[in-house]
Amino acid sequence: MLQQNPKREFRTRMKQMRAAESETERLLQHQKIAGHVLGEMAYQQAKTIFCYCSSGEEIDTYAVLLDALAQGKRVCVPKTCGRGIMQARMIRCLAQLCPGKYGISEPEDCCPVVSPEEIDLCIVPCLAADCRGYRLGYGGGYYDRFLPQTSSAKMLLCEQSRVFDEIPVEEHDIPCDILITESQVIYPHEK
Repeated sequence: MLQQNPKREFRTRMKQMRAAESETERLLQHQKIAGHVLGEMAYQQAKTIFCYCSSGEEIDTYAVLLDALAQGKRVCVPKTCGRGIMQARMIRCLAQLCPGKYGISEPEDCCPVVSPEEIDLCIVPCLAADCRGYRLGYGGGYYDRFLPQTSSAKMLLCEQSRVFDEIPVEEHDIPCDILITESQVIYPHEK
């Protein structure tokens, strides 16, 4: 008998939900989320940030990347290096990005590697999240392997419609410290 995977089923539902949203609604949500990120103390104080390069229907991070570069922050983005492994690579401008694995923008090979210990803030993508700070990713395990290497603050970006009380989690999942939606900022570990 085939055993069902609750995480896989939930991931499929969230992808369908995201695809059903209107582009206009999505753009407004993403602008509000970017505004919350820029106003967040953890972002303002970070000297080195690690931020995903959004693609497709993901929450757009390019306004955040441009702001960080304009402020002179050290900006790192993911570079995939084999099965489920990624590195933080520093960029000085968006022109240093090129299509990588899965068509997602990645830094050029010449961009320097930055040690995860040097990162002050990781901005992380998800399909869904819960109020405890856990995320449902895309299933590749890249962030599951990368996040334990850094002690930085971890900021999760998610549309409010996909924030739940609890989502399926596994032992290796790491909760994030800050959850930002278009309508609120949640600090899951503050009492």
